[in-house]
Amino acid sequence: MVELASGAVAPAARALLLVRDLAGQGRLLDCVPDEHQLLQGGAVHRLEMRLKTSKPAGTVKERLLAMSDVFRVSCMIERPQPVRREEREQTVRVRTGLLDEFINLAGELITNRYMLQAAFAENRPQDLKLGLDHLSRLITDLHHHVLQVRMMPVSSVTGRLSRQVRDLERRTGKSVGLRIEGEEVELDRAILEALADPLMHMVRNAIDHGIETAGEVVVSASREKDLVLIEVRDDGRGLDPEAIRRKAVERGLLSAAQAQTIAERELFQLICVPGFSTAAEITETSGRGVGMDVVKSAVEQFGGTLQIGSTAGAGTRIQIHLPLSVAIIRVLLVGCEGKTVGIPLTRVLRTLEVTREDIRSSGRQKMIRLGNELVPLLSMRKILQLSHQPMSGAIQVVISEVRGRKVGLVVDQLIGQREAFVKSLAFPLDRLAGIGGATTLGDGSIVFIIDPQSLLENPAADRKVQPTGGHA
Repeated sequence: MVELASGAVAPAARALLLVRDLAGQGRLLDCVPDEHQLLQGGAVHRLEMRLKTSKPAGTVKERLLAMSDVFRVSCMIERPQPVRREEREQTVRVRTGLLDEFINLAGELITNRYMLQAAFAENRPQDLKLGLDHLSRLITDLHHHVLQVRMMPVSSVTGRLSRQVRDLERRTGKSVGLRIEGEEVELDRAILEALADPLMHMVRNAIDHGIETAGEVVVSASREKDLVLIEVRDDGRGLDPEAIRRKAVERGLLSAAQAQTIAERELFQLICVPGFSTAAEITETSGRGVGMDVVKSAVEQFGGTLQIGSTAGAGTRIQIHLPLSVAIIRVLLVGCEGKTVGIPLTRVLRTLEVTREDIRSSGRQKMIRLGNELVPLLSMRKILQLSHQPMSGAIQVVISEVRGRKVGLVVDQLIGQREAFVKSLAFPLDRLAGIGGATTLGDGSIVFIIDPQSLLENPAADRKVQPTGGHA
């Protein structure tokens, strides 16, 4: 990253010279803003570039600092990770019966293709419609069988917990029983592999912070419709709300007034803030403020949610809701200022339509009553930094959850649900907070898949992105 001096003359031209000089030091992979934007002129204060080079970072940095109008240069080295042999040759064991199903489906798809071609050539719209309906059923069946190939039982990651618990018993001198339930429940391979370390973090926290001398940790898995619930609970002393409040005020996460009024379910979410720890001393296994932030990041990476509950003297319960698969998910499409974005259904509690009369005010905050609860309303236009529009007429609201608390996202239009094949984003779009990927609609337009919780927890400066990118 190169920052130019505030008084730099023709900063765009100076930045262009920097880019071209750096390109001569190796291979320039990315540049923000790019050369085309720099050629348009205008104010440029900072350049972010990725360079592949064999030269030492210090040499490149000194060269840039020696150039005129350069105020500061900072470097971060990304070393390529060696690919292990087993990673290059990953294999999956597939049942013979499942392979037979794939062959049958492939045959039916070939037949269906010829039927559609004939119906189109002979202008038979009714047969064309029937063929498309049959194609839709075949694709649904194919998706189901492909998903089976990727599914693995939870036991593939819980099996290693017993040995790790025994190691922690020896280190801490505590007597801990481990009970695992629902090991036969299946999840997407990608989710399970990413869940191994977070599970260990949660079990370690239960032993180190919850159980005092002896107790039990239970890890359970169960299905809830299209979600899997992973729960880690212990029968230890539970979380100390007052200690969390004090630490939150010390770190500036809450004001003294907020600390006294915040609900406990929101308060407990603060232990997932990076570096947050109430441990009195640093030990080999705790006190560094790492662990739950890793868990939260891993869960949200796959569109899951994390909830924390605790009762003094009765233990702590951490619940994780995860989708069965990450490649193809169901999303709710909503419209904002004529643009379309997708919200994973795992993030949607419900949708509703309200009128202006249903909205209450608490200071500058607009709220609606949902059962016995007042739910704050947040404008999706404002979150996405689009033009503001006063609420009037029928108002469409998507109820989601942030840090265990319901929020209402006001959108212009509820377009509907659909299955989406989500593709991950490349640099630099992968650095945008709250953007979980993108999918392509039937008309070729690209729709970003957003995570409301991540959007609301990160600074607005990190979210400058147009919700739909048009045609690729």
